[in-house]
Amino acid sequence: MPHCIRTMATECDLTAGLRNLTAYYTADILSEPMQAVSSDLVEFPHVSSEKYSPYYDTAIGRPEFKIEVSSDKRKTTLHVADIPTSLFNEDKKRLNIQDVFGDTLQYKITYRKAKSTGKKEKISKSSIIELTDLDQESYCFYVQALLPFRAQDKQHGGDRNIQCSSKQPLAG
Repeated sequence: MPHCIRTMATECDLTAGLRNLTAYYTADILSEPMQAVSSDLVEFPHVSSEKYSPYYDTAIGRPEFKIEVSSDKRKTTLHVADIPTSLFNEDKKRLNIQDVFGDTLQYKITYRKAKSTGKKEKISKSSIIELTDLDQESYCFYVQALLPFRAQDKQHGGDRNIQCSSKQPLAG
């Protein structure tokens, strides 16, 4: 990537140059003195990165979601917004996590009564999650992206975002 050459930055986004997301890549990093600066080194420091697959190794962020409670309070629906990625299709449209992972993407919902520490979990393949087993209005929810085909330590998306279905104070 041209913007990753002769840079002082310690990070560089190579996403735009990766075509096969399931392939494994390595990066070769060569440290050189700045232009117009002399050095006595015959060979400059060099290192290769660990192999990396965008599909299997990319850290997944946390999804945003909205809570909708039915008027009779018997059904709560979570509407999950798919996380945008730094990838674009041929038409220059930004791809989201659903575009990249398709049917393998799931959502893990952890929920509890607002004033309780007891938890329940539900796994859903849909970004619209309906919960009908709730016996009161006030519940708190966490939603994480889940990629069950990945290694155990890379399956779950980032920090869980907590939201409650009413303005009740959060319990530990």
